[in-house]
Amino acid sequence: MAKRRSGQEQDAYDYDRLEKAVEALLVSHERAREESASLRQALDERDERIRELDGRLLEMNQRRQDAVKRIDQLVERLEGLDARLDRAEQRVDRKAGAP
Repeated sequence: MAKRRSGQEQDAYDYDRLEKAVEALLVSHERAREESASLRQALDERDERIRELDGRLLEMNQRRQDAVKRIDQLVERLEGLDARLDRAEQRVDRKAGAP
C-alpha cells in the first residue's frame, strides 16, 4: 500500500513544484523578451532600409524622367534640323535645276 505524505510534506512538495514551474516560466519569459527585442531591432533596421530605398527610388525615377525629357528635347531639335536640311536641299535642287 502506498504511503501517504503528511500535510507538511505535501505542502513542501507543492512549493518545490511551484518554485520550479515559476523558475521555468521566468526563463521562458526572459527568452521571449530577448527574442522580441531582437525582432524589434531587426524590424527597425528593415524599416530604415525601406525608407532609404524609397528615397533612392524616388531619386532614380526623377532622374529617369529628366533623362526622358532631355532625350525628347534632343529628338525635337534633330527633327527641326532635319526639316531645315530638307528645305535647304530643296532650294539647292531648285537652283541647280533652274537655267
